[in-house]
Order: sequence, then C-alpha cells, then structure tokens
Amino acid sequence: MGLGTVTFPRNEGRNWRNVVLSGFSGDPSPRQKNMDWIHALRIDTVANLARQHVGTISFAMATSLVVILSKPINAFFAKIAGSWHFVFRTLLYVLVFTAGYASLNYWSEKLLRQFLADQKPMPLLVLTAAAFLGFGIWAGQSKNIK
Repeated sequence: MGLGTVTFPRNEGRNWRNVVLSGFSGDPSPRQKNMDWIHALRIDTVANLARQHVGTISFAMATSLVVILSKPINAFFAKIAGSWHFVFRTLLYVLVFTAGYASLNYWSEKLLRQFLADQKPMPLLVLTAAAFLGFGIWAGQSKNIK
C-alpha cells in the first residue's frame, strides 16, 4: 500500500457511496436514503430533462387547456349568438376560432412557461405529471374526448 491510499475493512457492508454520503459514520441518513431511491429510479435525470423542455411542456399544457375549455366556450357563444343573423353568428365563430383560441393559447402558454421556468427540477416534474393527469381526468369527466 502506497502513501495516500485509504483502505476500509472488508465485510462491513459498506460501499463507497454509503461511506462518502455518511461521512464515515455508518448508515446513511433518511434524506440520503431518499436520494438513493431518487437516483435509482433516475427521477432526477427525468426532472432535469423536463427542465430543459419547459417551453414544449407549457405549450402542451396550454393547448390541452384550450381543447378542454373549448366546449364550454362554444356553448357560451352559442347561447349569446343563438338569435343573431346567420352572417353575424358566422363572423363571431370565425373570430373566436381564429383569434380567440389562438390568443388564449398564446397567453396561457406564456404564463405557464414563466411559472414552470421558476420551478426547481423535482417540483417541475411533479407539477407536470399532476397537470396532465388532472387534464386527463377533467377531459374524461366533461366528455370532451369520445
């Protein structure tokens, strides 16, 4: 054994990760065990990948929101414009479909991107999964998807 080499007794059940994390004091703390679980499932890698794609995630969330809200919005405009002349009713729907939904998607995507960009990787992953799960449940209950 040369100078500067560190040896550990074998058969003590320690590996290099536990020794480094525990600071030579034995078993890792509960926080370190939690981090081992996160590292084992590569959740931190997925969270960092999600962090790199905040723009795409926010666009997908905004588009999902607009698609889910389109049925109530259409019902609202149908109630308002139901007695209007055909030409004016058609113009209203053309405006709503071309400018209204596009601007709603643009502004909601911009707000979501700003909000998600401020999140740390792990909360971002949790928020993203919860949002899309919530969108799926909401869409299923409102019968938007047939």
